[in-house]
Amino acid sequence: MNPKVLVIVEHGLYSPWREILLDGQLPTWANSKKNIDVVHGHGRTVFKAGHEIDQFLYSVRLHRLRWLATGFVLLERLWKFPLNLGRWSPIVIEKTIPKTNAPAWEVQMPDLAVLQAHKTLSLLMHALNYDYDYVVTTTSGSYIDLEAMYEKISQLPRSRVISGRFVSMPEGGFFPSGAFRIFSIDVLRHVKLVRASCNHWIPEDVALGRLLDDPSYVFIDMPSIDLPNIQEIDGYSKSDLNGIVHFRCKSGSLRSRGDSEIMLALHRKFASGQSQ
Repeated sequence: MNPKVLVIVEHGLYSPWREILLDGQLPTWANSKKNIDVVHGHGRTVFKAGHEIDQFLYSVRLHRLRWLATGFVLLERLWKFPLNLGRWSPIVIEKTIPKTNAPAWEVQMPDLAVLQAHKTLSLLMHALNYDYDYVVTTTSGSYIDLEAMYEKISQLPRSRVISGRFVSMPEGGFFPSGAFRIFSIDVLRHVKLVRASCNHWIPEDVALGRLLDDPSYVFIDMPSIDLPNIQEIDGYSKSDLNGIVHFRCKSGSLRSRGDSEIMLALHRKFASGQSQ
């Protein structure tokens, strides 16, 4: 029996992510296909000043100076822990991306990076209302070869499996990257039971990875590469790209992203059918 797969593409509907969605993802890969549904998940946009403050605070959390990042995380824990945010479960409303027919799930919460884990968890829990075998999460800066992904998913175990792109931790171990994660549906049912213990003062994918720290799970790496610029694509022939499932197209600064151009160029290479 062919598995049913849901792909949730997580966005904040702010620049430049909104433009990457509209100009890069929707014209290329991010539409539903046979046995694969694609939805776009986001929260409720906040006013400009609030968004800019949120982005600044999030950048401090990821600062290359470890003492500064660690200090900020400790401060974040001080105000989040007493609020018991793990028990907060915002509802999800189904709609479409403005000015498109692309299906969207809007989480009824402010779309802030410091609340990212709440958005992800709410989207994953909403997926449990449907009959899917696997749920995939990815981000605005990603391009997925849906056909290659489906072929590989069809070969995965049907239960207790976590796949996608993994990130190693300096202290040892690893966690599934927020850029590309695949869960069998039973894993998400378990997440629903333990979501209240999520640590909301650390990066979202690290926090979710800790909820999934169970030796009985099967972790399977899925082919993924970085494409930081269009020139990088020229270094690959079409045959080189066959079987690669996920492409991280993160390019440029926040004020000048080149993700859309990379996605369009990659899509043209796939469509051309010609080796280079």
